[in-house]
Amino acid sequence: MTDATIDVPDAIDSVEARADGTVTVTATPLQTAIRRTPTDEPTWTVEIRVPTIDAVATDPVGAAVQDDWFETFRRRAREASGATRRSIDPEVSIDRTDDHVVVTYAFEERVTDRALEVARDIALFVEGTYVQGAIPGYDYEPPLSKLLHRAKESGDPTA
Repeated sequence: MTDATIDVPDAIDSVEARADGTVTVTATPLQTAIRRTPTDEPTWTVEIRVPTIDAVATDPVGAAVQDDWFETFRRRAREASGATRRSIDPEVSIDRTDDHVVVTYAFEERVTDRALEVARDIALFVEGTYVQGAIPGYDYEPPLSKLLHRAKESGDPTA
């Protein structure tokens, strides 16, 4: 059971409540959904959907490259707890479909502000991990092409 009412404090940047009761991270074009399960120690889940490398590449990507890309992304995405200012030990689930990878983190936090900050930081970490996984030599469609462009415009030498 999830709590359909999450009040998003004005002090938390880049998160926005949606009509469906979830919260999204507005600083990323990746599909994000933050949910809270109300208990004595509320559990928060952060779900981020990223297109697979072959779903955004404009040219065909071989099966071995797809598999290696996924394994590298999966290993890196598991390290999201280090991207937050809070000490968390989230449960991590990473599932691959034909054209998306769904990354889900679950963690406990009583204070809504803290939980939303952690969730936002996790989503932005996954975005950065996704951009770092771009393979040179391919052209990409959105959202990866836009993320790479934004990284180049901001002066990120790794983009």
